[in-house]
Amino acid sequence: MSNSYTKLKHDIGVTNTNGDVVGLMLAQKPDGTPAYAVFDRKHLADQFFTGTPAQTYQDPEVEIPLSQYSWRAGMGLKVFDPSDPERYYRAKNMDLRNRGEAIASYQPSNVAISPATDAIPIVSANFETLAGWNWSDTTIFQTNVAGHDSINTNVLNIYRGVSALNAVQYLAGWTPGVTYIVNCWAHNIENRDDPKLFIDDGVSSVSAPLVNGNWQKVSVTKTIDQSAQYVRVAMYSGTTGGTTDAIHWDEITARVVNTTSAVAVNGVIRSVAEHNSTLHFGMGEYLTKLNSDGDKLLTMQRYSQNITRLQPFTDDSLYVCLNTETNYARIPANFAVNGSSISNASANVFEFMELLHGVSPTMYGNDDVNKLRSTTDPTNGGVAWSDPPTNVGDSAHRITRLLAGGGTLYMFKQDKPYYLDSSGNVQEDLAEEFETLFNEKSGKAALYWNGKVYIPATSHLMEIDGSTKTWLSPSKFITDLPEYGRDIQALAGDEEWLYQVVGGNGINVEFMAGRYESVGGSTDWRWHPLRTLDMTNCETSFVSSIYKRRHWVSSTNASDPLYFIPLPDSYGNIKDDAQRNFDSGGYFHTPRLHGDFRLTLKAYTKLELELGHDFDADIYFEAHYNTLNNSIWTAIGDFKGNSDTRIATGYLPLNPADTMLQLNLCANTDDNQKTPSLIGYNLTAILYPPRKDIIACTVRAAQGVQTKDVLSSKYESIKLALDNARDATRPVKIFDIHGDPINVKFLPLPSGTPWISLYKDERSRQTELRYNLMLQEIDIG
Repeated sequence: MSNSYTKLKHDIGVTNTNGDVVGLMLAQKPDGTPAYAVFDRKHLADQFFTGTPAQTYQDPEVEIPLSQYSWRAGMGLKVFDPSDPERYYRAKNMDLRNRGEAIASYQPSNVAISPATDAIPIVSANFETLAGWNWSDTTIFQTNVAGHDSINTNVLNIYRGVSALNAVQYLAGWTPGVTYIVNCWAHNIENRDDPKLFIDDGVSSVSAPLVNGNWQKVSVTKTIDQSAQYVRVAMYSGTTGGTTDAIHWDEITARVVNTTSAVAVNGVIRSVAEHNSTLHFGMGEYLTKLNSDGDKLLTMQRYSQNITRLQPFTDDSLYVCLNTETNYARIPANFAVNGSSISNASANVFEFMELLHGVSPTMYGNDDVNKLRSTTDPTNGGVAWSDPPTNVGDSAHRITRLLAGGGTLYMFKQDKPYYLDSSGNVQEDLAEEFETLFNEKSGKAALYWNGKVYIPATSHLMEIDGSTKTWLSPSKFITDLPEYGRDIQALAGDEEWLYQVVGGNGINVEFMAGRYESVGGSTDWRWHPLRTLDMTNCETSFVSSIYKRRHWVSSTNASDPLYFIPLPDSYGNIKDDAQRNFDSGGYFHTPRLHGDFRLTLKAYTKLELELGHDFDADIYFEAHYNTLNNSIWTAIGDFKGNSDTRIATGYLPLNPADTMLQLNLCANTDDNQKTPSLIGYNLTAILYPPRKDIIACTVRAAQGVQTKDVLSSKYESIKLALDNARDATRPVKIFDIHGDPINVKFLPLPSGTPWISLYKDERSRQTELRYNLMLQEIDIG
């Protein structure tokens, strides 16, 4: 009689190692039914915890809480990593740098050149002080007498003049082609016969005479030449006669008469510098400065070449580099126009300059693609620039930046960075890795910050700290975020953060902040995107506290605005800082959330947001979701909470079920002085693991076991098949009670349950073996 499995004859079957399927009969329970049952196996083992109860101690087979309560670890994490739980994926116009809080970022503003219709501001126009005025004669001073209207208490007193122009002020805020009228009250006390009031623009000048007599208004009108170099007003007292009071001047003004021929002042801002408590911008051919209200740029001077570098020196002067085509210029503390060519010097034209502090402060400059010179006194008649020049590498690669820091001068070229050692010799072993990153702008945006050198080249950024080199390129921290992996175009820093501007698509740039941060016991560099700015590409950026703390960002396109992003006076409370100016509509994406069950199906039901701002129906977060297999964002709703609770709850529409889900959280406000604040979120997920059936049954093994229609006498084949199946190291195919083929693993039996037991049939008096089996169904495809 054969023991080969047949559904019509046997209850179940098991495959032997030789491939034969042995038919088996089940023992019967007292009620006469087969001893066969199927159970669901628990997906996870029970866990036991000690200590303080926490949300994560919930049974994940009931529900999984997917939560984040801080995002300080930075951006770029696409799929949630339990070992790095404080990271997020992407952010636009949000600030997630703060411990335990996500808020809107400060919105940018911009400034433009003073419009042609603006009057030109004149410093010390009432002569209550003489700040802003330059003079060549010691016989020009301030006199304490009543002015023309008896209100002002001081006037400008000029007598015994010996120069052509006695008192001069170079004006800031003029526009080429505009017609201005300058009015000034004057009192010709000694009846001099040749005093005048002048306007001069470097191309031509006009003047108006002063007649004898008491206080009178003198007026002079001039259309500024479209090629004007500067605009200045001057008073001349004459050269004859004079004792102690010659001519008194009071209340000078300059206003617009006609703008028909006005020429727009614009250009690419390539350099920014602080000088004389004023912020200066080299805008194309124009030297400009920020006005006292911090909302306009004022034209100071125009040169024949584009300004390539503004560099203050220890003589309180600002030096203006005009490429290698025109002699550099010097602007003294009390603004006046001065050329700075040094007599018999070997060079007076420089593309870049840099001040290296030391025992003898030294100005360095490059007058060619690889020629470096230096002087300890770059003023007129100062110390001649060094000759011969020092060669920095070869002439095939041009210098892109000079940078001083930590007592060392660095020279960045298109191929790699160089530096001067303590003996003044050029060294090129700073970061030879950059040779493979050759780019025409390599090193252009290099920065010395917090005692370290930061060198960008294309999309790469290296930090050099002594002999330690560390790559901090954003691409090292991101996955599938091309907007943050573009060229690093500018670097700047304040006392807390290194800022970088990343661009290259010709449409917008990303403004990002980074620093080392210790999170969860791990210290690493963290990048946070703060703003997206609409500009072609970034030319330069600069952090300044003049007027207010701002980060200035200029474009490579002269048609783009000059942006500034407010910086907080203190990072301790950004939400309430005096500089705050919050934007609306910013958002951030969480990583893809999975609860550490990355491949297991989950249903997502409820989202809770814990809000950190006071209740206001117009200040809230808006939430959306997508899933791994559906990238379309679906709105969940607006999360506002109420005055009683700052926990806002929403339920996910469309019953999402997938292995992973991602959130998009958008900050909305109707008040730029108030930001939505997110302290944390909790997403409820229900785990739906694949069902794992456990079969529990008892099989008979004896000679002559009755099948469904005949006697089976192959006891040995039954025993051998079961023993082999128990010892198998791969799933074994069986046929279940329904006759369906499945693969199973023979599991160990619970404590106290025997593998084999003896059973004696009272009717037949025959003894048989009964095998207790516990089988786990295995999916092997």
